[in-house]
Amino acid sequence: MNLFVFGYFGCGNLGDEAILSSFIQWAGDRLQGVEITAQSSDPAQTRKNHGIGAVPKFNAWALWRALSRCDAVVAPGGGLLQDTTSMRSVIYYAGLIRLAQAMGKPVFLLSQGIGPL
Repeated sequence: MNLFVFGYFGCGNLGDEAILSSFIQWAGDRLQGVEITAQSSDPAQTRKNHGIGAVPKFNAWALWRALSRCDAVVAPGGGLLQDTTSMRSVIYYAGLIRLAQAMGKPVFLLSQGIGPL
């Protein structure tokens, strides 16, 4: 099984990196042979720190390739759908979700806070 995960990864935020690390461990314990690729602001650092595949957050071609290869898409936690920092966050992550759905990929939002909007 190949999972594509997205979140606020590769930005140096300890909480978001802990979410990713916990999800990787959880998935590895439960899904035999799982391969995980993350969307990241710093793919090299994400690969080094977590031992998984990573693609650049704003590289449309790399994101499309990762989505086309995955079996499912997961947002493993956090507060991605909010407009406190900027409306761009909502547009970006909602767009990623819609793209995955258009590609026929199941999307799972785990422990996601919604808002403020």
